[in-house]
Amino acid sequence: IPIPYSHKNNNTMFGFAASNDAEWSNVSPFASVATAMLVATVANHYLFRKKTKWPQVPWSLPFVGNYWEIATPENIVHKLHEWADKYGGEHGVYQINMMGVDYVVLCREDVNLQVQKQRPRKVYRNATLRSAVRSVNSDGLFASEGSNWKQDKRMSGPALNHASIVRYFPSIRLVTNRLVEKWTEIAKDGGIVIANEEMQKLFLDISGLIFCGEDFDTVRASGTVSAAKQLKSVGRTVIFRMLSPIWYWNIPLIGQYLDGGGFAINGLTKFIEEVMEKFDNKTNNEGYTTFAEKIVSINKSDSDKLSKQRMIGNVLTMFNASTDTSISTMTTSLWQLAIDETGLQDEIAK
Repeated sequence: IPIPYSHKNNNTMFGFAASNDAEWSNVSPFASVATAMLVATVANHYLFRKKTKWPQVPWSLPFVGNYWEIATPENIVHKLHEWADKYGGEHGVYQINMMGVDYVVLCREDVNLQVQKQRPRKVYRNATLRSAVRSVNSDGLFASEGSNWKQDKRMSGPALNHASIVRYFPSIRLVTNRLVEKWTEIAKDGGIVIANEEMQKLFLDISGLIFCGEDFDTVRASGTVSAAKQLKSVGRTVIFRMLSPIWYWNIPLIGQYLDGGGFAINGLTKFIEEVMEKFDNKTNNEGYTTFAEKIVSINKSDSDKLSKQRMIGNVLTMFNASTDTSISTMTTSLWQLAIDETGLQDEIAK
């Protein structure tokens, strides 16, 4: 965007415009271009930003947008809820800018369902989001579009129906009982627990059992199992990449390691490969108790088979998506229970 600029009655444009003034004689043409680009970016952000009918979160800065208010990826959920209360009440929709990209945030169930019904024919996921998810090898249902989306949904759906979920109950009960026993012992000594950290361990263990059949047991362990640690690292990496204006992870050789996520991605992918290979070699799949085992069984009998990479991607997708959302939901629920003054705690205890 050319920005008109007047200097001593000589109208010109930022760029390689010549000047005979002594004060400009030592200015590099490259510095002029850089200055022009900076001013143009700022002007574009404040003057030419596309207006919408949705409420926009204010104080959006050039380059970073509203991200400066979030500070860390771990704080994004809290901030989205805060903005929803302030700006999303009337329409159930508001708009934010993250690292130069405008996002429309849906914060009401009826609005969300209206959009979801148009997936995947009319509504597509953001290109950066798709690239970020695929960069961590989670090329599954969450990031797929079109025919791939239909294929992934057909493969994953039976593993998430009511009958399948019932098969996962023993694993959920096992891990939850471990947590209750741990908290009971801590309570006897008058100790305290950090709820969000405990929920992270709880759902890492549940996810390990119901998706892969692996018992991490981080609830009781003093350390962290490598696969569980890698899963946490990959979760942080994918959120950071979703918000990045530059697809740096596609840089050959070094891109995956610039944010430190490459090693965890490789380790977790190798772990899932070994799990899938174990189930693929299993002769009897009738008594499955895990998501991975179920989709391997379906893929064997399906004429339109998924590739090995897509199979791994769907398991990683479930790992990442279910763990993060479950942790947020349960931590929020425990917090609301902790601050409740209506006697709900006593009612639950009975």
